[in-house]
Amino acid sequence: MQEIIHGVIVKMPLSGSPKICMLTHEYGKIPLMVFKHHQRVRMGLGNFVRSVVLHDQHNSFIVQSVELLAQPSLSYNDLGWFHHLLEISYFFCPMHQPAGEVYVVLEKCLQLLHRLPSLFSQEGNNGNSLPDKLFVASSHDPGPLGLWTHGLTRVQYCLIGCLFMLFGFYPPARFVNTLNTVNRLLAMTIDFTSHQNLELLTCSAAMLQQDDFVQYHAWLLACLNTHPRISGFKTLSFVYKTI
Repeated sequence: MQEIIHGVIVKMPLSGSPKICMLTHEYGKIPLMVFKHHQRVRMGLGNFVRSVVLHDQHNSFIVQSVELLAQPSLSYNDLGWFHHLLEISYFFCPMHQPAGEVYVVLEKCLQLLHRLPSLFSQEGNNGNSLPDKLFVASSHDPGPLGLWTHGLTRVQYCLIGCLFMLFGFYPPARFVNTLNTVNRLLAMTIDFTSHQNLELLTCSAAMLQQDDFVQYHAWLLACLNTHPRISGFKTLSFVYKTI
């Protein structure tokens, strides 16, 4: 049967393999078979695509045509946070199970990947811009605990926690209201191209204070460590710099 599906690429194959792992709005995580080179060039990690596929009774999905809808900006020099969200989704989403809420969070986070840096470009001590590498210690800032004072980093860590909540992880009591508020904003907001919507999100994330960071950081790591294939994660060192 031929049909149209919408999805985001959460795992690219080894060189030469036609199988790509996609998280779709319609079917959850599926293996997608892409045999033609001109179609594969649109299938980069984190790309959102609309595909016409042949879907058979064995739950095989073979691409007939593909349209690129959105992709991470090549000009943004720190994709570690977004790639971490993709990796969490790849490892924690079961195959062929509905995952519409996860798809929506990733879709909103791609919008935020492009919009948040400009929102916070004037933040920082003495009016300075935020450092380019959000999760890397600079000569003026000794690590994520220092960067936690900036709204951009708080928002990004909040969204990691929101994603874990969709997989059934319950945060410590002091973080519940904040993450529930951010999740409601993600569900209610059509997009984050509006400056007002971005401000609502950052004000919600600001409820996580700097002195909460160590406990919140520990909760995120505890969630990750429940996965039996934790050694297969590639993005931990990019995001959790204090490990």
